[in-house]
Amino acid sequence: DRDSLSLKTIRVESYRGFVFGCFDETAPSLEDFLGDWGWYLDTWMVGAGEGAELVGPPMKSILKCNWKVPTENFVGDGYHVGWTHASALHVLGGELGGLAGNQAEMPFDELGIQVTTRHGHGFGVIDNAAIAIHAKRDEYAKYMEETIPKVAENL
Repeated sequence: DRDSLSLKTIRVESYRGFVFGCFDETAPSLEDFLGDWGWYLDTWMVGAGEGAELVGPPMKSILKCNWKVPTENFVGDGYHVGWTHASALHVLGGELGGLAGNQAEMPFDELGIQVTTRHGHGFGVIDNAAIAIHAKRDEYAKYMEETIPKVAENL
């Protein structure tokens, strides 16, 4: 019976060029679901302009555990960096080298941020970490210096 086996119609909404689909007819609107996370997404997309493009396959993980485990660890676990990535941090040296083994004593305002919003959205950032590990460090630093005022203006 084709009627009972047909594909389900989903609600489709987009935000900043990202397209989201939802099977749950009772779910909140995308804007409500994103909540404060939309503000963070806006700040990231400002520097990309209209030419942002995601390339490559999506990263997917199937974890046989309570849903809280990845939510708490992927969003709020900055402590693992010094242990899990110690050998890479030793080789890297520089500003981030001291993080190996969690031995660095860094001023609180240089540690970065951890952000969580409702519905499980979140991320962590070690301040200026990307500059420290980027292969084209000077070009990246220049790009960031040019982009930060654009982001601040749009906030």
